[in-house]
Amino acid sequence: MKIQNTVEKYYGFILVIISALAFISLFLLLPLFGLDEVEGNAKGNYLSFCIICFLVVGSFLAYYIYQYVYYKRVKLTEVQEVKLEGIDTWFRMIGFNIKVKVGIFEEIKEVNTKHVFFVGEISVNKVDDFAGKIAKVGYNKKRDEWIVIDVLKQE
Repeated sequence: MKIQNTVEKYYGFILVIISALAFISLFLLLPLFGLDEVEGNAKGNYLSFCIICFLVVGSFLAYYIYQYVYYKRVKLTEVQEVKLEGIDTWFRMIGFNIKVKVGIFEEIKEVNTKHVFFVGEISVNKVDDFAGKIAKVGYNKKRDEWIVIDVLKQE
């Protein structure tokens, strides 16, 4: 499967991490089989703890699966090449300020891309791989957002 855009890549990466957490949380159930009936109250408390953990991890897993599938199928319009120059931050996530041509008269408008870029070694979409480069971007009309598709090959 080919990655369609940077947002799909981001949600796929997070989905792998959440899936690993879900798999690890399955091991929380193992002590349940070792508790005997004398510790009935402790077994009930532990079971309640496990259920809460599964609900939390499960809700994150469901959210990221939905987002991943959505961005895998998204149809981007107004695809164009732009230079990724300015940086816009939101918490620890980074987006780019770009100038795009919109509408019938190709009016130049300054917009921000979706914040799916990071600084760090253990991450996808590293800012250094995108900043200052020419990239292909597209518009997601349904969610009113600009998405970086990929950096164009530079010589």
